[in-house]
Amino acid sequence: MSWAQEMKNLVAEIKTSHRERTSRINEIKKDTRDFLIESEKILIESEKTRMADFKPFMEAIVERVRKIRSRVKRILGEYAAERKEAAGYWASLSKKAVSSE
Repeated sequence: MSWAQEMKNLVAEIKTSHRERTSRINEIKKDTRDFLIESEKILIESEKTRMADFKPFMEAIVERVRKIRSRVKRILGEYAAERKEAAGYWASLSKKAVSSE
């Protein structure tokens, strides 16, 4: 075989190999694109499900916090009333002590 024929065969092999690699790369790109699109759909659905589960959970927490705040407000009101009553009692004791002297 002549040197020129060997070069032609080599060039033909390189072209064929390049076409095959390019074709395979395009397939990989398409598969990757399809995979990413499908993954995005799955993530979107997962997010919807998560948010649907999260919403009632957060509503329960907000309601619980509201109840705690209400109880704390009531307890602080009771404490203020008791403190006022105690201050009045101590003031009356102080007046009795001063008047008995």
